Amino acid sequence: MEDIREYALYDMNGDNIPELIIRSRIAIHIFWINNNELTLWYSDPAYTKPLNNRALLYERAGGAPEHTYYKYMVLGYGGEELYSVNFSEYEEDPSCPGGKKYFIDDTEVTQEVYKAQTEEYLQIGDDQIEWKPFENQ
Repeated sequence: MEDIREYALYDMNGDNIPELIIRSRIAIHIFWINNNELTLWYSDPAYTKPLNNRALLYERAGGAPEHTYYKYMVLGYGGEELYSVNFSEYEEDPSCPGGKKYFIDDTEVTQEVYKAQTEEYLQIGDDQIEWKPFENQ
Protein backbone atom coordinates (compact mmCIF):
# COMPACT_ATOMS: atom_id res chain seq x y z
CA MET A 1 0.00 0.00 0.00
CA GLU A 2 1.13 3.56 -0.64
CA ASP A 3 0.90 4.67 3.01
CA ILE A 4 -1.72 7.39 2.47
CA ARG A 5 -0.93 10.33 4.70
CA GLU A 6 -3.28 13.25 4.10
CA TYR A 7 -5.90 14.81 1.90
CA ALA A 8 -7.19 18.23 0.89
CA LEU A 9 -10.16 19.63 -1.00
CA TYR A 10 -9.17 22.40 -3.42
CA ASP A 11 -10.50 23.67 -6.73
CA MET A 12 -7.70 22.79 -9.16
CA ASN A 13 -9.53 23.42 -12.45
CA GLY A 14 -11.44 26.63 -11.82
CA ASP A 15 -14.99 25.21 -11.91
CA ASN A 16 -15.74 26.21 -8.28
CA ILE A 17 -16.02 22.53 -7.27
CA PRO A 18 -13.11 21.36 -5.14
CA GLU A 19 -11.09 18.37 -6.24
CA LEU A 20 -9.99 15.66 -3.78
CA ILE A 21 -6.20 15.67 -3.43
CA ILE A 22 -4.62 12.67 -1.74
CA ARG A 23 -0.96 12.74 -0.79
CA SER A 24 0.84 9.52 0.07
CA ARG A 25 4.44 8.71 0.78
CA ILE A 26 5.11 8.07 -2.92
CA ALA A 27 2.52 10.01 -4.96
CA ILE A 28 -0.07 12.71 -5.17
CA HIS A 29 -3.43 11.86 -6.76
CA ILE A 30 -6.08 14.41 -7.66
CA PHE A 31 -9.67 13.24 -8.22
CA TRP A 32 -12.69 15.09 -9.58
CA ILE A 33 -16.32 14.41 -10.31
CA ASN A 34 -16.67 13.89 -14.06
CA ASN A 35 -19.98 12.72 -15.54
CA ASN A 36 -21.21 12.02 -11.98
CA GLU A 37 -18.28 9.67 -11.28
CA LEU A 38 -15.21 10.10 -9.10
CA THR A 39 -12.36 10.01 -11.63
CA LEU A 40 -8.60 10.47 -11.48
CA TRP A 41 -7.85 13.99 -12.70
CA TYR A 42 -4.04 13.96 -12.32
CA SER A 43 -1.33 11.89 -10.65
CA ASP A 44 2.37 12.55 -10.08
CA PRO A 45 5.20 11.56 -7.71
CA ALA A 46 5.08 12.85 -4.12
CA TYR A 47 7.64 15.54 -4.97
CA THR A 48 4.77 17.48 -6.57
CA LYS A 49 2.67 19.95 -4.64
CA PRO A 50 -0.41 21.93 -5.66
CA LEU A 51 -0.09 25.70 -5.47
CA ASN A 52 -2.56 28.47 -4.58
CA ASN A 53 -2.89 29.44 -8.27
CA ARG A 54 -4.04 25.88 -9.21
CA ALA A 55 -0.69 25.04 -10.82
CA LEU A 56 1.67 22.31 -9.61
CA LEU A 57 5.33 22.46 -8.62
CA TYR A 58 7.59 19.40 -8.68
CA GLU A 59 10.72 19.88 -6.56
CA ARG A 60 13.37 17.25 -6.00
CA ALA A 61 16.88 17.46 -4.66
CA GLY A 62 19.39 15.06 -6.15
CA GLY A 63 23.02 14.14 -6.26
CA ALA A 64 25.88 13.45 -8.64
CA PRO A 65 26.38 16.39 -8.72
CA GLU A 66 24.21 18.02 -6.04
CA HIS A 67 21.28 19.85 -7.62
CA THR A 68 17.61 20.73 -7.25
CA TYR A 69 15.25 20.00 -10.15
CA TYR A 70 11.92 21.82 -10.55
CA LYS A 71 9.00 21.52 -12.91
CA TYR A 72 6.22 24.08 -12.87
CA MET A 73 3.00 22.86 -14.54
CA VAL A 74 -0.27 24.47 -15.50
CA LEU A 75 -3.06 21.99 -16.12
CA GLY A 76 -6.25 22.39 -18.11
CA TYR A 77 -9.83 21.74 -17.07
CA GLY A 78 -9.52 17.97 -17.49
CA GLY A 79 -6.04 17.65 -15.94
CA GLU A 80 -4.12 17.84 -19.21
CA GLU A 81 -0.81 19.69 -19.20
CA LEU A 82 -1.15 23.08 -20.89
CA TYR A 83 2.21 24.55 -19.98
CA SER A 84 5.35 23.44 -18.18
CA VAL A 85 8.86 24.67 -17.60
CA ASN A 86 11.76 22.66 -16.16
CA PHE A 87 14.56 24.37 -14.31
CA SER A 88 17.42 23.27 -12.10
CA GLU A 89 20.26 24.59 -9.98
CA TYR A 90 23.53 22.68 -9.65
CA GLU A 91 25.72 23.32 -6.61
CA GLU A 92 29.39 24.08 -6.93
CA ASP A 93 31.37 21.10 -8.11
CA PRO A 94 35.04 21.16 -7.03
CA SER A 95 36.01 19.32 -10.21
CA CYS A 96 34.27 21.98 -12.32
CA PRO A 97 35.44 25.54 -11.61
CA GLY A 98 32.98 28.36 -12.06
CA GLY A 99 30.50 27.94 -9.23
CA LYS A 100 26.84 27.06 -9.56
CA LYS A 101 25.20 26.16 -12.85
CA TYR A 102 21.63 27.01 -13.82
CA PHE A 103 19.40 25.43 -16.45
CA ILE A 104 15.98 26.27 -17.88
CA ASP A 105 14.48 23.60 -20.15
CA ASP A 106 17.93 21.93 -20.45
CA THR A 107 19.64 25.15 -21.58
CA GLU A 108 22.36 26.57 -19.36
CA VAL A 109 21.66 30.18 -18.38
CA THR A 110 23.26 32.79 -16.15
CA GLN A 111 22.18 33.19 -12.54
CA GLU A 112 20.51 36.49 -13.43
CA VAL A 113 18.44 34.95 -16.23
CA TYR A 114 17.58 31.97 -14.03
CA LYS A 115 16.32 34.15 -11.17
CA ALA A 116 14.42 36.47 -13.50
CA GLN A 117 12.59 33.59 -15.18
CA THR A 118 11.98 31.25 -12.22
CA GLU A 119 11.52 33.45 -9.15
CA GLU A 120 7.81 34.02 -9.81
CA TYR A 121 7.14 30.26 -9.83
CA LEU A 122 9.04 29.66 -6.59
CA GLN A 123 7.19 32.48 -4.79
CA ILE A 124 3.71 31.06 -5.38
CA GLY A 125 2.47 29.73 -2.08
CA ASP A 126 0.44 26.70 -1.12
CA ASP A 127 -0.98 28.03 2.16
CA GLN A 128 -4.59 28.10 0.88
CA ILE A 129 -4.58 24.29 0.60
CA GLU A 130 -5.59 22.83 3.96
CA TRP A 131 -4.17 19.35 4.42
CA LYS A 132 -5.95 17.00 6.81
CA PRO A 133 -4.64 13.68 8.10
CA PHE A 134 -6.58 10.50 7.45
CA GLU A 135 -8.07 9.07 10.63
CA ASN A 136 -6.64 5.70 11.70
CA GLN A 137 -9.16 2.96 11.19
